[in-house]
Amino acid sequence: MFLRHFFDAVFLVAIFLAIPLLCLLIAWFDLSKAKSYQTKRERLPPIAFRLALISFIFAFAYLVRLYVLNTPSVLNPPEKYWVPVNWFSGLSWLSVIVLVIFGKGRSRVGLGLWCVIFPIFVGFAHVAAYAY
Repeated sequence: MFLRHFFDAVFLVAIFLAIPLLCLLIAWFDLSKAKSYQTKRERLPPIAFRLALISFIFAFAYLVRLYVLNTPSVLNPPEKYWVPVNWFSGLSWLSVIVLVIFGKGRSRVGLGLWCVIFPIFVGFAHVAAYAY
């Protein structure tokens, strides 16, 4: 029974985060098409992509945890290890914004779009967890 509930939670979170994942895939395809990185500004988008991917994975895991527990986080506060993980995820997101602004290359479009869309859809998933 728990396993089915876990996969339901993963599926629901995956639906909410499908569009931000699509933005990351666009950035990844643009990064894979790029030739060698000549300047320091051209080296920033690959770093931003890695940080965005880490932030995405951490947020995905936290939201799955929220759906699996089936209670609002106010009633069931997260374990202590989630606090630094969520802080690191937020700082990674802020770092991606800075790296996208100062970077150079086509992948900045997908990463910039991800920076705008990702918190919105994470917020939708978080609010929907209360109704779930």
